[in-house]
Amino acid sequence: WASCDWRDEKREDCAKMHKKFLPLMVGSNPIHELTTTETFSFLPKEAGKSNLICARHGLAGIGSLTDHGVNKLHGWEMDDYAITHNHGRGGMLYEFRNFMVNNLQLPIEYNHKPPFRVVFSAMSSSIQSRQMDFTTQIDLLQKSFNSQYVSVESYVLKDLSLEEQVAIAGKTSIFISGCGGGAVTATFLPKGASVILYYLEDGGVKDGKDTGTPARLDWDLFNNLGYLKVHWLPKRTMQNEPDIRALAVLVQHELDALLREHSYDKFFS
Repeated sequence: WASCDWRDEKREDCAKMHKKFLPLMVGSNPIHELTTTETFSFLPKEAGKSNLICARHGLAGIGSLTDHGVNKLHGWEMDDYAITHNHGRGGMLYEFRNFMVNNLQLPIEYNHKPPFRVVFSAMSSSIQSRQMDFTTQIDLLQKSFNSQYVSVESYVLKDLSLEEQVAIAGKTSIFISGCGGGAVTATFLPKGASVILYYLEDGGVKDGKDTGTPARLDWDLFNNLGYLKVHWLPKRTMQNEPDIRALAVLVQHELDALLREHSYDKFFS
């Protein structure tokens, strides 16, 4: 958060993020470098050349995007749930997803079929209270489903390249993660996929103080991704037997839904 010019280390962080995510906007191997207000310059590369720019079309301004609008936060406060910012934008968000995937020259669509890929995003947050390795849940699903029907996989996505993360997401039927910034990889899931997000049911914060209310972070974005089926599960009780079994039942339900959807394809071909 804050301007890339706020501190030197912030500018370095911005440069790292710029280099990592720019391929989503302009394709692989971009030649563009991060420019801030302190480094911005129109000085000509050749001595004696004019520093004026003439163009038929031009654009200048501040490029910024927020997933929750300017009138609320990510979901820390109860007031964040009073209004929605992304309602009715499911189609636009899907088009944006396809635009980014295409820039990486990866397939846009995916045919969900056995073995269905169920991917866990382990240790997806740097915040200890939201760190989950999903060992128990992975073990249960591996024992509950035939490997020819379901492929249960786990990745620490931060250790993978951007292209690797998007490629994995693009061939996943069910994505399971803790909520927060680390779950953003789920936006690259193919149409019809499911997302299961674990949230802190008492993680709410207001004015720097714990409120004990739920913190379904980025709910406004995820609940309006019309091309995905999104579910929220509580984190505090995730190791309890009823919650573990409920996850298995939910996964089976989502896989059954995919099979039913494909069973109707012959009527629309």
